[in-house]
Amino acid sequence: MPGRLPARGESLLSGTNLAAMPSTSSGAEGTGKPGSTQLEGPQTPQLTIQKIAPEGIQVGKKAVFCIIVRNTGSITANGVEVHDEVPKGTRLAGTTPQASQGPNGELVWKLGSLKPSSEASVEVELMPTAEGEIGSVATVSFRAEASARSVATKPELVVQTSAANKVLIGEQVTLSVTISNPARPL
Repeated sequence: MPGRLPARGESLLSGTNLAAMPSTSSGAEGTGKPGSTQLEGPQTPQLTIQKIAPEGIQVGKKAVFCIIVRNTGSITANGVEVHDEVPKGTRLAGTTPQASQGPNGELVWKLGSLKPSSEASVEVELMPTAEGEIGSVATVSFRAEASARSVATKPELVVQTSAANKVLIGEQVTLSVTISNPARPL
């Protein structure tokens, strides 16, 4: 049932063959904790990315390309990273802010968190070395965080009975049955 949230009380795993699922180290003690209540419910960060280039550039004269990232969603986007390649036919003259180099030689800016309705921009200064169309494709990635919580309880039902100590055959007897849950209330 992809794309459908379970009804209240229904399991996310309904109809799932649990034996066919890859196992994790069973018995390992968990370390996760619920996040803030703001992370509960649907989380909708949404980023837009725009790359702005000068209309025309000249070989031997530096040119600045700008990348703008906006969070148009309603929740903070975390771990925002922009990746871009130095275009063919150019040399990198500098970046603002300073970019790091990714595993494939690309430029990487780690922008951190981007709150709703906010934006961040980076600039790439290039020195064109050859004539022709100059450009590259910038990408943005981010993390969306969501949290849910449950309350674990341990019911400790106690059944107590009481009756007369001695009863004759055929005599009516009154039994008292008391059921209680002495566990801590929530």
